[in-house]
Amino acid sequence: MAMDEILRKFLSEKTTPVPRLEAELRLLPAADSMRAVCRLEDIESRGVPGAAFEFLAQIVCLALFKDGKRMFPCAYELKQQLDPETIVELAGLYSRMMDDVSNGEKLHDLKNALKNCPGERLKWRVLREMGALPTAARDMTDRDYIYCGLNLLIDQEENSRPNMVVNPAFDEQRFLALKFGPGEGASFGG
Repeated sequence: MAMDEILRKFLSEKTTPVPRLEAELRLLPAADSMRAVCRLEDIESRGVPGAAFEFLAQIVCLALFKDGKRMFPCAYELKQQLDPETIVELAGLYSRMMDDVSNGEKLHDLKNALKNCPGERLKWRVLREMGALPTAARDMTDRDYIYCGLNLLIDQEENSRPNMVVNPAFDEQRFLALKFGPGEGASFGG
């Protein structure tokens, strides 16, 4: 199976249908998850009762999609239209979806597939050397990655090569004769 197919299959499992709402839950990008955690910390620090439920509502709000768009613009709207039991149920479904995606066996299979895909490994090395994440390089083509990778390889070769300066006037036979004495240098060098 090609790497693209494996990744597509892995990523497609990051959605779970919610038929009764004609919607789907999607795994959140890291930035959205972090915003929800920060919101939870803010709510808890102010001593707001029900902080855990607010957190669940925030996660469900961010993860619930209908027709390709977020179903609710904010957690307040979500809580106005869905009962608490449904929100908790959706949060549980989201949690199970997270557990399924982080399944060790699936990750092991993906890792092995990635090991056998030199093009993807090249892309990773280029991004790592550039200090960039894949989202920062969305517009890079395979040709761009190869170009960058080859330049990184050339840089590495140049850095590992000792800086040798050759003196064209250097006479190795004369040097050996001076170092070892007449006669010995000639036999050592030649």
